Amino acid sequence: MGKRSLWKENFLVADLLFFIGAAIIAAAPNPALLIVGRIFIGLGVGMVSMTSPLYISEASPANVRGALVGTNGFLIIGGGQGGQFLSYLINLAFTKAPGTWRWMLGIAGVPALLRFILMLLLPESPRWLYKKRREEEAESILRKIYPAHEADGEIRALKESVEAEVGSSEKINLKKLLAGFTSNQTALALSLVTSGLNAITVFYQATTHSLSISRWETAHFAPYTCPKYQSASTPWDCMMCLKASSSGCGFYASGTNKLFSEACLISNSTMKDMCHKENRLWYEKGCPSKYGWLALAEEDYT
Repeated sequence: MGKRSLWKENFLVADLLFFIGAAIIAAAPNPALLIVGRIFIGLGVGMVSMTSPLYISEASPANVRGALVGTNGFLIIGGGQGGQFLSYLINLAFTKAPGTWRWMLGIAGVPALLRFILMLLLPESPRWLYKKRREEEAESILRKIYPAHEADGEIRALKESVEAEVGSSEKINLKKLLAGFTSNQTALALSLVTSGLNAITVFYQATTHSLSISRWETAHFAPYTCPKYQSASTPWDCMMCLKASSSGCGFYASGTNKLFSEACLISNSTMKDMCHKENRLWYEKGCPSKYGWLALAEEDYT
């Protein structure tokens, strides 16, 4: 896409995809729309990661070109780590607010919107303009980038480089674009990415180390004990309690240490009010776990 349209248009479209994806995720009422939002963001990531280094190398002075491209790579990694930490802080800050996780995911649209605005102020790639026979625009940009005594030399070098590239280039068709794509190595890489291996690693740890249900704590709230738990012949853990959600059950956790074994109780307004009055934690959608950091590590790794 970068070869067929303006670089700036690529970036603006990518930022728009970022913003739309973040908005969809933040407002998603079901998992299907969460996936749609992730697809939008993924398309934006792919566009930016491929075109950013090229644009920087073509639109920056030669003496700082390497540093700027290197900084771009560094910020991709550092921004991923910092973004995860920022999401954690936002999630923590809005713990008591409705839709906590929506704030954490929706905030990704703010940098995209800011970048969209800033991109409007940046010039087009001189090299791209020259290849499209818009020499005057390209030369005007180069004279702004380079000092007066260097501009003429850079213009000549760009002209010679583009003419040599155009003269030696061949017509690119779909077959050539996909050359090497349908290889065993590519298939293996795609299978690893799409297999969900990272998610399996995280959730396997969560399920195999799920907190046990304390019979003593559950008996303490005897009138509100989960019906299926009362008839169970084997010990339960938190995940088994939540799987009994067809009967409306939840995990009643300690307010001082959420990793203590606690009670499996029915889910109703009475229990929720009691939970809040005693400064306890109530779980219906997932269990407390000491392996939450693993999800963060897996996300950063990918």
